[in-house]
Amino acid sequence: MGICVRWHEKIGLVVIALIGGFVLVACLGSGVPATLTGSPSARSSATITPSIAPPTAPSVSPAAKSTLPPTITPRLAPPTLTPLPTLPACYVPHPALWQVTPPIESDWHRYTLQWESDSVVKYLIEEHHDCETGCCTATWARYVLAGATTTFTETVCPTPGEMMPFFASMQQVEVTEDDLTYSATISPDGSRALIVVETTEPVPALKLGDWESEAEKFYQGWIIYRDGSSPLPLFYTVEDMFRFQWAPDSRHLIIDAYCYGGEGILVQGIGLLVVDVDSSVTYTIADEYYGLCEGSISYQVAPDSRHLIYEPGIVATLDGSEQVRVCDEGREARSYTWSQDGQYAYVACFTSRAEPDTLSRYDTQTGENLILAGPDCGLTFKAIEMAVSPGQTHVAFVWGNTTFMPVEPYGVWMLDLTLANGCQ
Repeated sequence: MGICVRWHEKIGLVVIALIGGFVLVACLGSGVPATLTGSPSARSSATITPSIAPPTAPSVSPAAKSTLPPTITPRLAPPTLTPLPTLPACYVPHPALWQVTPPIESDWHRYTLQWESDSVVKYLIEEHHDCETGCCTATWARYVLAGATTTFTETVCPTPGEMMPFFASMQQVEVTEDDLTYSATISPDGSRALIVVETTEPVPALKLGDWESEAEKFYQGWIIYRDGSSPLPLFYTVEDMFRFQWAPDSRHLIIDAYCYGGEGILVQGIGLLVVDVDSSVTYTIADEYYGLCEGSISYQVAPDSRHLIYEPGIVATLDGSEQVRVCDEGREARSYTWSQDGQYAYVACFTSRAEPDTLSRYDTQTGENLILAGPDCGLTFKAIEMAVSPGQTHVAFVWGNTTFMPVEPYGVWMLDLTLANGCQ
């Protein structure tokens, strides 16, 4: 009896197998492709852009045309898809915030964000300096708020003979071009230049630095005029570790110390100073200031030359008589920038490196200090570089933790202030 049962079971299995074979042949004959178990599923051939696109209105796509079934090509390995970008840990999706480009692979890269109009911003991709010619070739990306990005390259070279009128004027003080120790710094309007020369007997002037030991040589700073007016001895120093920058008005010269080593370990120079070249009056903005130390951020002068802002986020008049801390107590600036008219200072304030920033806007005319964006408004970001559009509707910034060999670099981002109104 048991043998018969097993025999009938075998007959049943054969019948089932035959029926399954007929069905399979019918399916193949009808043109329906069979799905192979364990084969890779179909993947889109579209390129995945590793960035977060700005919010756009949905569009209606035309109906896809019918196509023949794809041919399955044998592969030695499964296809590799472009991975999505790694997003910041504190990132929270918001309509006012999106990524323009992933980070450029460089520890010391600066994007030098610049707005060309209310809808176009450019950022630096790479640059190359030619030591022989002095030319600088830079590759830029130009981003339009609508979403398109293009690249272009430009080369800037020194103007031949640009310094000749100034060197001719220096003959009045018996100084020649061979005595130049610093490269000359020409004012924005081209009317004057600061030239630093080496000398054994400095002319009496403002002394920079606190070096008290006897010295065999000094560095003398002269203001030389293009029209041939008498040169002005502006300062002298034993130390050669200072930075000099003209304000946009070509009247004020900003002098600051810089250091080598974090937190001012090896400090050269002294504080942050502003010199009114026309009146030869010097103003001390800060007794201690290390604007060029690793991890620090440099001061920025307002475009109208009425104020400057310096770390930890203090807005000061150029004579130092009025100084306002923009960030709340216990907070400091991760970065800052000016509106193009010089009236508003935009400051990204933070409590700790790990926490996101709040964006404050300080009005130098009224003293009003507003928080425009931050975690309390549902917007999280960390800005190590910023630039505000001419109409002050958008802020382009570089997402990062610190400017020192950038930690958490996440490229260039955009903040639409018209959509970030939860804090006001």
